[in-house]
Amino acid sequence: IDKSDAWESIDSPADGMIGQMIVSTEGTLYATNFKADGGMERCLNPTYSLGPTFETVTKGLDDGAKLIGLWLHDHRLWSIDTTHTKLMTYTDSLTQPVALTSPPNEAPGVGTIIDYTVRNISLDWETLKGATEYKWQLNYGTDFSSVPSDFEGETKTSSARLPILEPATTYYWRVRASKPVLSPWSAKWSFTTGLATEAPAPKLESPKAGASGVPVNPIFQWSAIAGADSYELVVSTEAALENPTILKTGAYALPTTAWQCNIALN
Repeated sequence: IDKSDAWESIDSPADGMIGQMIVSTEGTLYATNFKADGGMERCLNPTYSLGPTFETVTKGLDDGAKLIGLWLHDHRLWSIDTTHTKLMTYTDSLTQPVALTSPPNEAPGVGTIIDYTVRNISLDWETLKGATEYKWQLNYGTDFSSVPSDFEGETKTSSARLPILEPATTYYWRVRASKPVLSPWSAKWSFTTGLATEAPAPKLESPKAGASGVPVNPIFQWSAIAGADSYELVVSTEAALENPTILKTGAYALPTTAWQCNIALN
C-alpha cells in the first residue's frame, strides 16, 4: 500500500473467497466475495495508513447468491449472480462527501446566550442521494480521533441539534452518511459561540451562609466560572466588606476555586 515493499492484508471476510476487484476514479475499492451470501466488499479508503474500513454489501441479493465478475461505469457496478443466473447492478451514490451548509464556516457569535451558556445551535447539511442516516461529530479541535460522548450522534435528517455549549469557544464539526453504507467525511468547518455580555457571579459553597462551628482556619470554596483564570476573595466582619480581614485581589487573586485560610479568624 502506498510505499509498501511487501504484501499486506487489508481485508479478510470470514470464510470469504475474494474474486474480481475494481477501483473507481475516486479511489473506492470494490471486490466480489464469491462465497454464498458473501456479497461485495466496499472500501472508501483502501490506502489509509491506520487501516482501511471495509463494508459488506448484500442488500438486494437473493439467499445463497454468489457474485462472479465485477464491472464499473461511473458509480454503477454490475456482477453476475451465478446461483440464480441473474445480472445484478448496484449504484453507489455515497462516494462523495456531505456538503455542509450551516453554521457557515468560521462563523462568529453563534448561538443564544441563556444563563451564561450557549444554546439553540443546529448543524445543517445537504442531503446525499441514497443516504438514510448520517453521523455528525463536534470537537474543540480538528483532530477527531477522540470525541466527547455528547459531541456526536446519528440522525435520519439533514440536521442535528447540539447540546449546551460554552460561550466564546471555537468548535469544529463534520458529517458523513452512515447508512446504508458510509460516505467520506465532509470538510471540517468551525464556528465560535457568542460571548456573554455580563459574567456570572460565583456561587459561594463553603462555609455555608449563617453556618456555626466553623473552624478558625476555614476552607473557602466557590463555583467555577467558565473562562475564568483567577478569583478575588474578600472576607470581612462587616456586611459592606469594609476593613477586610482577608483581601485576595489583583496580583494576589487565587488561581483555584478553593483556599485554605492561613490566619485564625477569631
